[in-house]
Amino acid sequence: MGNVLDKTKQEQVIALGRLGWSLRRIEQATGVRRETAGGYLRSAGIALRVPGWGGKPAKPAIEVTTGSVGASPDDASKPAIEVTTGFLLPAAPPETDRKQTASASEAYREMILLELSRGRNAMGIWQDLVDRHGFAGSYQSVKRFVRTLNGSTSLEARVIIETVPGEECQVDYGTGPMVRDPDSGKYRRTRLFVLTLGCSRKCVRLLTFKSSSRIWAELHEKAFRRLGGSTRIVVLDNLREGVLSPDIYDPSLNPLYRDVLAHYGVAALPCKVRDPDRKGKVESGVNHAQMTPLKGKKFESLEEAQAYLDHWEDKWADKRIHGRTKRQVAGMFAEEKPFLQALPLEPFRYYQYGVRTVHLDGCVEVEAAYYGAPPGWVGRQVNVQWDAMFVRLLDPRSGELLREHLSGKRGGHRIRDEDRPQRTPPLLLQLLARAHKAGANIGAVCDAIHARQGELGTLAELRRCRMTHVASGQAQVDLDRDGRRTASTVTSQRGPNDFGPRLAERGTRADCHRPPAQNESYVRFAIALIRGKWKIGILSRLQDGPARLSQLRRMFPRASRKMLTQHLREMEKDGLIIRTDLSGRLRHVEYSLSDPQGLDVLRLLQMLVAWSTEYSKHCNESPADGISGCKAVLSESGAGQQRDRPVLPAGAGSGKLALAAR
Repeated sequence: MGNVLDKTKQEQVIALGRLGWSLRRIEQATGVRRETAGGYLRSAGIALRVPGWGGKPAKPAIEVTTGSVGASPDDASKPAIEVTTGFLLPAAPPETDRKQTASASEAYREMILLELSRGRNAMGIWQDLVDRHGFAGSYQSVKRFVRTLNGSTSLEARVIIETVPGEECQVDYGTGPMVRDPDSGKYRRTRLFVLTLGCSRKCVRLLTFKSSSRIWAELHEKAFRRLGGSTRIVVLDNLREGVLSPDIYDPSLNPLYRDVLAHYGVAALPCKVRDPDRKGKVESGVNHAQMTPLKGKKFESLEEAQAYLDHWEDKWADKRIHGRTKRQVAGMFAEEKPFLQALPLEPFRYYQYGVRTVHLDGCVEVEAAYYGAPPGWVGRQVNVQWDAMFVRLLDPRSGELLREHLSGKRGGHRIRDEDRPQRTPPLLLQLLARAHKAGANIGAVCDAIHARQGELGTLAELRRCRMTHVASGQAQVDLDRDGRRTASTVTSQRGPNDFGPRLAERGTRADCHRPPAQNESYVRFAIALIRGKWKIGILSRLQDGPARLSQLRRMFPRASRKMLTQHLREMEKDGLIIRTDLSGRLRHVEYSLSDPQGLDVLRLLQMLVAWSTEYSKHCNESPADGISGCKAVLSESGAGQQRDRPVLPAGAGSGKLALAAR
């Protein structure tokens, strides 16, 4: 019913209808249109007067004399015209020879029924009929035909939010079509990203297989670049990729997503929980794409699906007349585009983020490297952002930048001078004092290293060189790699402050014939290449042929996966083994000896085994008895920091302190 009258007006119209008033007279008296009054009278069961009476009063009945006998025929009167004081039921409309016209969509009934069973709407069916079958009918004809098949449904009222050009856009995810996954070869459901401008209703639709914080931010960047600019506000749902903790007044945004929007000058406005009407424009855009071009479709690749969606966007979505504005979407977007913000010259530099705890040394660990935090943060947590160039430490509460460091190598330290402790540790003071006792030149060199490289650099240099201080008839003091004091009684023929030739710990002078410092550094370098608990075993296993990581783990059950992987990476970097990636039905990696570096090291180990066998027979010792001594030799040969890679020496190598002492 078009109009709804109040109760008093309805009773007035019904009362006049029962009095026999015509619809025209009721309209003149009450001001209610004839169509509306007729509807109320029909619902009340009151018959309407047949058109053509003109509203004139009925003629009075002709008197008929009853009971007269023998009346002449001339006096006979016409029978009285029956006047019905009540109302009869409305007469049935006369049958007409109206010719039913067949719908232009009737020829495609089977196809339309098939598409309706897949859940598609009338617009998508009409577009397919035009593209594939050259359908010449209008959309309204298909719409009426579909309505006769489905029946009409009532629409629910919605609030319309109007925005100025270039101010707001709305984003959301939807369900995309089925696309064949290149990895598994099976059809997989995709995700549909939609960005809709609030003023022109221009949409950007992108497909993706999976979603993450970075993918969500990259989709925004692609959408902004397709539009040629960015809006000032983006309205989004409370999904995890954008909002970490929903809140009415102060929602917590994902830091990566927040920084990407700040790079483009956009502010995020999350919706309230369970309030999708705030972003109804993008909800309509998602539903439009799902029901019209993508419903029931399957594609062989993601590129094919995106190309199909872009073609539909250009040919149909942008050229349609929007139902609310009654204007073409492309025309409205041409008017809104000048109001969009200009894009920055450089794209956003993506980073990784996490939470780290400041250790007792004042550093946090990021990818096996260590970066200094400001004083006072030991034991507290900080937010960390890192990429290929920088590592940033942020205050978790205020987001303030605490420190920014350049990315370092694995095992390295990045500490500012102002973050280092002002008080020198007692152990380092003792080492510097012993260096001065060893000689003036040694003390000067150690002081210069301490001033230039700090505590870590000084300890590293002192571990590379063993300094000997000979007192008259006293003890030989060695500074080993841990800075501990060891003594052995020797006989001195020099003064208290002079360096004599290096004496063997067993009291022999065999060390007088040891090789020069350069050759010694090469020997240390060779030992460092095979230093490691499981390296020799791995090389021995690879002489039988290539092996996978799982086979090596079964062979060395006591070795952890991390340690085996670290040894394999180090030997691959040194060129001793070769890593081969085999991409078959099941992808796996195999390791084998390199030629000639790996085979040469294997031959060297075989010679070492033969010498060790002869030596153990000569000394009546088993190889197990010399394990502790071998560990001492290997630990002594591992100069530098614990996980530094060996570097082929040049010149004097690591014996510079020894040369300076001489």
